[in-house]
Amino acid sequence: AQAEDVRVFEEPDELFNVDCWTSRDASLLFIESESKETTEMLFVPTATPAADPTLIRRRKFGERYDVDSHSPSRTLFLTSNADGLVNRQLYSAPIDDPANWTPVAGGDGAPVLPHSASRSLDGVSAFGGFLAVSGREEGFTQLWVVALREGVAAGA
Repeated sequence: AQAEDVRVFEEPDELFNVDCWTSRDASLLFIESESKETTEMLFVPTATPAADPTLIRRRKFGERYDVDSHSPSRTLFLTSNADGLVNRQLYSAPIDDPANWTPVAGGDGAPVLPHSASRSLDGVSAFGGFLAVSGREEGFTQLWVVALREGVAAGA
């Protein structure tokens, strides 16, 4: 009954909308609070739904991000315009330290889908052996496939 319901999250700012969904691998429940300019997300492991939500990164005006989980490597993959970027680039973070974002690098150490004024990444979906990254380049809708090796990008 409703009296037994538990509040997991409440957004006090009326400018923000709240949404939730499970990661593609079904390991995490994402809770997103977003406005037109800013994103803040948390997650709860689906195996322990009563756990306190873990904050991915505290909201900062003008920063937006999107995320998916790759449970075999315990890694989050994100697209974001963090750190003042005009367009988004591809990042990864350990599930145990979700605020510690690093640009995804290929086998040669070079960033995969680095920031570009002519390319904007919209979202990322993690699959067993690859990432599917959606966005636009030179004004055209694109989909990039990034191979993974043990949860680390192997190249674009």
